[in-house]
Amino acid sequence: LPFRMPLHCQREAARIAHAKGLNHAVGGACLCHQRGAKRAHALVVQRIDRESRLAGQCVQYAAWHQLHLMAQHAGLLQRSQQSLSRQWLTDQTTASTTSPPSPLLRAWIASRLHLPAPAAAVPEGPQAVWDGWLRYGRGEVPQALAQFDHAWHTLWQPEAAHWCPDLASAALGVGKCLTRTGHWHAARGWLLAALAVARRVHDETACVQSYGALGELLLRGEHLGPAFACLNTAYHLLPAGSGQRARQLNYLGSALRRMGQTLRAESLLMTSLHSARDRGDRDSQWHALARLQRLALDKAAPLDVALAWPALLPPEAPAAGDAAAALGHLSLGRAHLPSPQAAAHAARAVSVFAQGGLVMEHCWAAHWCHHLERTPATATALQTTQLAARALMQDVTAPAPPSLPTVLDDGFARLPLGSDNGFACLLRPADGLDRADLAAMGRLFFL
Repeated sequence: LPFRMPLHCQREAARIAHAKGLNHAVGGACLCHQRGAKRAHALVVQRIDRESRLAGQCVQYAAWHQLHLMAQHAGLLQRSQQSLSRQWLTDQTTASTTSPPSPLLRAWIASRLHLPAPAAAVPEGPQAVWDGWLRYGRGEVPQALAQFDHAWHTLWQPEAAHWCPDLASAALGVGKCLTRTGHWHAARGWLLAALAVARRVHDETACVQSYGALGELLLRGEHLGPAFACLNTAYHLLPAGSGQRARQLNYLGSALRRMGQTLRAESLLMTSLHSARDRGDRDSQWHALARLQRLALDKAAPLDVALAWPALLPPEAPAAGDAAAALGHLSLGRAHLPSPQAAAHAARAVSVFAQGGLVMEHCWAAHWCHHLERTPATATALQTTQLAARALMQDVTAPAPPSLPTVLDDGFARLPLGSDNGFACLLRPADGLDRADLAAMGRLFFL
């Protein structure tokens, strides 16, 4: 120790009661303000700071605050209160603060919300899951499927004592991608795997999402009773105060409508609509309206009277995202009516589905557009969309689902689902199709 002065970074005392042991050893001034190299004192030494204990406490409190924030947002997301976490992310992006949250915390919240965020050191498996959901939201289904499959093989360690929670999200993503491409048999295996993993890691949100996705798949496959059972289970698994009740009521309304229980379906959908309006959930409002429109069409009721459009429609039409699909279905529903504007409504549905990357819905809307106009332009447009749908069906290779048998879901696993592509009927030539055939194609979609 030259000059009996420590040159290292540590301080002498470890407790608050002894914090001044070296700073005030002889009653003189400490080195708090002499840390940098000066012209007269070129030797740089670490100061012996009388406030170093306070600095350590600030670091500890900052770390404690980060843990508190993570627990708070985990609770919000577990109850599907996504709007609050979404607003927090927006505020952190726009506000200038002296103590910004950890980039990893922001990345974790953004990954749960399926939103982009500034780069952070996210592990490979969770990063692949996150990228998969971002691509899925943009309609890039084959690329999303590749990311989910990569994430699964990166995270899958069946002999590990604790499974990674992102495994359930990866399996769910694979199942939803295969549902969108018509590979329903393989999709069911992946959704059942997502359920098994979600139970293993005690992720209730993943259980709700997996049961909902499985119910959607079975409804497309015409297994109406089991589909309702899945959707009903998802609804009753929602925690108290969940922000997803309106969405789940919409799903139950779809199943009840397909089962012919019109009054129950209408009651649930109206409850969903008004609940979503109270919460400011615009997406669920649009989906409830699309399903109520289908109920009105099934009953051959006057649409404007049945739904009171000016009072019920949200103030702004969605431009993209999940609600844009509902807007497309609403436009296509209006095309079902015998009116001079029917072709224009069908054309709008084609545009909305194309912008949302919904290839199969786009193909169905193109069928309607050609049926209503019968022009060379609509015939060419239909052929183009059929080629895109065929490419999506054939270019996607369904990965084999893992074997995670559970007694609880064995009944769903045994239901017959054909090995053929579920959307194959969309590739039929338009010349031999009538309105009844086109209406029957609507049963392929979750509406």
